[in-house]
Amino acid sequence: MYARERTSKVFVNNRTARFSAYLAIVIMSIAVTIFVMAGVEGQTAIPAEPSLYAIWTIAAGAIGGAASLYAARGWLGLSGGIGYARAVVGSLAAALIGAAIVGILIMPVYGGIYAPVLLISEFVAKPLLAVVWVSVYVGAHYLMLQRSNALDSEYKASETRFASSELSSLTQAQLYRRK
Repeated sequence: MYARERTSKVFVNNRTARFSAYLAIVIMSIAVTIFVMAGVEGQTAIPAEPSLYAIWTIAAGAIGGAASLYAARGWLGLSGGIGYARAVVGSLAAALIGAAIVGILIMPVYGGIYAPVLLISEFVAKPLLAVVWVSVYVGAHYLMLQRSNALDSEYKASETRFASSELSSLTQAQLYRRK
């Protein structure tokens, strides 16, 4: 089963994996922004009739989510248990980075200070929200892992083609058992 998982090409296209990871994080960041703003402002956080402030709040959540994944991209995409542990730590760091960015976009002076504190208090008050946040980041980590595996296999294939193209046909037959 492990061999099948390693050879499966679910997201071979690098753009598809990256786009899917960013899309999942942006949607989750928008949802968390709405939850936090609903805790701060109550039912008037996102009114029934869209106002410019409500649209900007949602846009700030999307920008903060994309920026947080961009900031945490070094923590994602490594294989093994250490890779998944780094993804969990990176997701928590990215949550604070994204909260600071969203806070600065919504309320420029105080938002960068209070938004990470509000996010931590929401994660403590609603642990399921924190679990969902981390699980979405682990899913993004899996997509980035698929992307890095595809890049590695493409690199190894091109390296083998390049190395064998410079050899004579007799040497290729001896080294690579080609006829």
